[in-house]
Amino acid sequence: MEIRAPVGGRILERAVRPGDVSSPATLMFRIARDDLVELDAEIPEQAMKLVRVGQRADVILPGDIHVAGVVRLVRAEVDRATGLARARILLPRRADLRPGGFAQAILQQGTFAPVRAVPAAAVQYGAGGATVMVVGKDDRISTIPVTIGRRGGGYVELTSGPAIGAQVLTGSQGFVLDGDKVKPMRARTAAR
Repeated sequence: MEIRAPVGGRILERAVRPGDVSSPATLMFRIARDDLVELDAEIPEQAMKLVRVGQRADVILPGDIHVAGVVRLVRAEVDRATGLARARILLPRRADLRPGGFAQAILQQGTFAPVRAVPAAAVQYGAGGATVMVVGKDDRISTIPVTIGRRGGGYVELTSGPAIGAQVLTGSQGFVLDGDKVKPMRARTAAR
């Protein structure tokens, strides 16, 4: 029997040989259609709301080579064991792209909106949910419940909580209570 592939491209894997017995459920070949290569990207579940089809990506290959890619597919399912979802990023035809290789992708957003964020060390988690301890104008402590958003770079986004510009404790929260008066010391940060 002669079997033809539905598309042309480079054969990546062959699971049968001439003379083998096969069935319709048997995967015979894996083909890189039209020699196209995609990055199968793993994305944390919290970040999936930021990923969309058609979004541009800066793909970094070994040797610090940057290649422009485009998100072709965003899978709907999240892996229960890892908490990661998957997206496929279509890459241009290049001789140095090898199926099975590793790369990192930085997804580009159209515009960046400012968000309310605090250092991750400022957030405490308890039975009542997440909170931060705020230093008021009179240098007195108050505990404020917060709602957590995205995380990254050592910061946590707050979708609800203290006003922008509020001072929060980033250490020693276990040694103070609501109403205690403190002498604030600003932490040195590399970025605001």
